[in-house]
Amino acid sequence: MKILFLDIDGVLNSERHRETVIVNRLLADENSIDSEAVKVLQSLVAEYSDLRIVISSSWRKICSITELKTMLQDKGLDSSKIIEYTPVIHNTHRGEEIKSWLKTQFVKSNFPVHQFVILDDDNDMGSLKNHLIQTDYKVGITLSDVDKIKDFFKKQPLMKDEELFS
Repeated sequence: MKILFLDIDGVLNSERHRETVIVNRLLADENSIDSEAVKVLQSLVAEYSDLRIVISSSWRKICSITELKTMLQDKGLDSSKIIEYTPVIHNTHRGEEIKSWLKTQFVKSNFPVHQFVILDDDNDMGSLKNHLIQTDYKVGITLSDVDKIKDFFKKQPLMKDEELFS
């Protein structure tokens, strides 16, 4: 299985999008998600039957997974591909939260992860930085980012267990 760890701010919304939509910045809502960016993401999702999405965005702190799935489905994403959130671990970086999710899946064997990529506008990934496709927060996800993810999946060897425990 391939996993896409998905951030939202700077990926599915952007500075460009916020300039065109009035958004209450204290709330995460469907108006702050760019439907054009979701279409770009859906083009990737549609290409890989074994791709699943894990939300690593700070939105996981303020929206239930059901609410977020509905918002993204309404914008055109096949939300059945969204399987979980990463855990919230205080006083650490996002990469550690992702690594914690991967370790948990390894132990539980719920979702056998063979490859993973992180799609985020930030670079706080620690030892997982080599799995990061970093978007430009000004424009969000682009077709070029999708191409980078496809190349990453083509070139990335299957994940080794020791990657999780290093």
